Amino acid sequence: MVENKSDKKIILICFLFGLVLALGSYIIYDKVKNDDSKKDNNSTDTINDKNQNETKSIDNIVITNSEIKELYSYVQPSLNSNYVCLGYFYQNPFKNHTLENKISLVLINYAQKYRKKIDDNFLQKIAANDRDMIKNSSEYYVDSNVVKEGLKLIFNIDVDKFDSNKSYFWQYRSDADAFVEVMGGGDYQADIVQQLISYNELDNEVNLTVVKAELGYDKNVYRYVNNEKTLVFENNADNFKFTNENINKFPQLKYVFKKNENGKYYVSDIINLNFEEDFEKCN
Repeated sequence: MVENKSDKKIILICFLFGLVLALGSYIIYDKVKNDDSKKDNNSTDTINDKNQNETKSIDNIVITNSEIKELYSYVQPSLNSNYVCLGYFYQNPFKNHTLENKISLVLINYAQKYRKKIDDNFLQKIAANDRDMIKNSSEYYVDSNVVKEGLKLIFNIDVDKFDSNKSYFWQYRSDADAFVEVMGGGDYQADIVQQLISYNELDNEVNLTVVKAELGYDKNVYRYVNNEKTLVFENNADNFKFTNENINKFPQLKYVFKKNENGKYYVSDIINLNFEEDFEKCN
């Protein structure tokens, strides 16, 4: 039996039509699927962006490493000396700090908890002609070994001996091999506020950044209260708070902690990130 040519054409046309229909359906399905996938991705990206923005809030940043937290407590800018050039890195860059400065910083922030009352046993170590002066002008002393331990712990510095002719935060007495309290001080005209705004743990290194403001007793907010040109906000000291929008108006410090040969963290560097014009000329 011979097939009709017309029948063959009809079969071919039907086959081609079915093929086109199948391909069209697949393309439409794929497009819809991709559009849905993009929507899902966009939704995920939106959620991730929201989470990232929440994470970036400066109110949520904390130091999670206990070793770093201890070290940081020993090197925060301090007004205990009432002298801006001793440990107050916002006005005296750490890169300018001498060994003498670092010893003074250990005495200011670390050695205070190890100080001892001056008694008759200690006075017997002091040269006879200086005993009355020490007894009447000083109340505490710190053994030199405490300062050596602090220098190693904080800055990874080994020191064998100290120089009684150098000017430290407290006076070094070679006859007693100890640092004797030097009385002094005064009232600073502002309250210092700081906040951690960045914290990153890397391989064998930790970096953190803090921002500082000075709330003057005149109710104004300054970068540095002793310089009127550093005024940032007027009459806002009582309600002041750091925000993502205002932190760049204030001095910031980056602390760099690295590990020594024993795997212990130490303060490797403290970097002033801005407002160099505020720095004091410390000799």
